[in-house]
Amino acid sequence: EIYLKHGGFSLAYIVEHITMPNDVCAMVMDKSTWARKGLAVQNTIIEPCWRGYLTLELTNHSASPLSLQKGMPIAQIVFHKLDQPVEGVGYDGKYQDQPAKPVEAKLEEV
Repeated sequence: EIYLKHGGFSLAYIVEHITMPNDVCAMVMDKSTWARKGLAVQNTIIEPCWRGYLTLELTNHSASPLSLQKGMPIAQIVFHKLDQPVEGVGYDGKYQDQPAKPVEAKLEEV
């Protein structure tokens, strides 16, 4: 369970494992019912060839607390077929093969 106070922020993860093909990208978007209750799921791009359990960034913009249970449909993924496959290996970054748990930001050292 995730409990979000007014203005609260939390990381969560989706229960599905995703393996993106090299000719598809996707966007994570809010579900309108939850958005109307004040829940914002920060929009995330899923790049071609990414795989793992996606981490979601959640913010409560309402004046009331929100309680979320595992498996609740709070976001949707919109898939986009590309005109052609990406060149090379596709996504091969620091968030490849994310585990089934929220993953904190991995900041680059300057």
